[in-house]
This record gives sequence, C-alpha cells and structure tokens, in this order.
Amino acid sequence: MDFLFKPFNLEDLLNSIADAIEFDHRQLKRVSKDVEVKRYFATLTPREKEVCHLLVQGLLNKDIAVRLGTTDATIKVHKARHGKNAGRFIAGFSEVLFRGLP
Repeated sequence: MDFLFKPFNLEDLLNSIADAIEFDHRQLKRVSKDVEVKRYFATLTPREKEVCHLLVQGLLNKDIAVRLGTTDATIKVHKARHGKNAGRFIAGFSEVLFRGLP
C-alpha cells in the first residue's frame, strides 16, 4: 500500500488507486481458487484424499499403491473418477497445501 503526501498530484492518486484495484483483483482470484480447491477436496472420499496427498508429493501411481497396500490399477481408478478435473485440482491443491490447508 502506498502513502501519498500532501500536496499530491492527480496522476499519483490515480496510479495508486489503479495499483490497489489490481492488487485486490489478484487477491480475489487467489482466494476464489483456494475456495474452489477446498470445496472440491471436500467431495473426495477419505481414500481419494490420501491418494491426493501422495500425488502432490510427486509419487508415481505404483509408489502410491505400494504405500497404501493396493494396486496400481486402483490408484488409476481413484484418479480417473475425477477425469479432467484431477490434473487441474492437483495443481491447485498443491498450491493451497503449500500455504496450509485447514
């Protein structure tokens, strides 16, 4: 946030307002994405949440399967259940997780 000292010119005021609006827009976009990711995460089964946490850590399907005591095919089923959304969700989830998922 900028502070303007008197006397200030109109151009400085307008630039500060434009910067504040842009900052607010970026914040709103980030918060909206976080809400969307958290809402999507809430729809996952407990097992899918486990799979998701391991995917975010960068583990391969076969490594996740070994860790969870299941098969590679089962992990693929968990991922496929969410189709195209899974990749977008995993990317968004990793960002939210990095900042701290409540």
